[in-house]
Amino acid sequence: MLQQVRAFSTTLLRSFPRSFPRLPVTPPLARVVAEELKRYEHCSPVTPDSHIKMANQHIRDLDVASASKEIRLGSSLQLKVFLRTYELDVDSFSMQTNVVNYLTENCVDDGEEFSSNWNCAHCAHKHYDDFEHLLSVSISYDAAVDFCNELYEIVMNKRFDKNHLLAEWKGRWDKELLFPVVMSDGTVVYTRGEEIMKKE
Repeated sequence: MLQQVRAFSTTLLRSFPRSFPRLPVTPPLARVVAEELKRYEHCSPVTPDSHIKMANQHIRDLDVASASKEIRLGSSLQLKVFLRTYELDVDSFSMQTNVVNYLTENCVDDGEEFSSNWNCAHCAHKHYDDFEHLLSVSISYDAAVDFCNELYEIVMNKRFDKNHLLAEWKGRWDKELLFPVVMSDGTVVYTRGEEIMKKE
């Protein structure tokens, strides 16, 4: 079975094989040995796709704790990329959930599945025990892939209306949204709308 994650910057589909080995017996307690850190001159950018790819590798290696983290990071980063596509951002889990709730009600055909995929991907971090939760994490993995790809479809099919979101959230959540500000050195910083008004 192959899972696919689509990126916003390209239509290229990346596929990862899903084959999970049998669970081993719980290992004995052992010493942790620090290895020398390597220095790299160039690091590849982190993408939602790279997080999902790492989650798949961790699941195949039976490292459920690391897979859980990558699943959560991948779905959160895809939501961040989605929002920044429209020059918006949020900085808390509760605001991420508010965005997902808005998308559920206004932008997807199967809102229940979309919302469930988000919740399942974010519950993955609860699966810290490498030997008891492999099935749960593989379900979270599938949910994260579906969630990420649904966000991609929303963008590609132009189903999101930023102005509608801002109008619907006015007076309620709009003060929590982050907007881009170009600094004097040319860098872009996302900050709250009311902080932008104070600076002007």
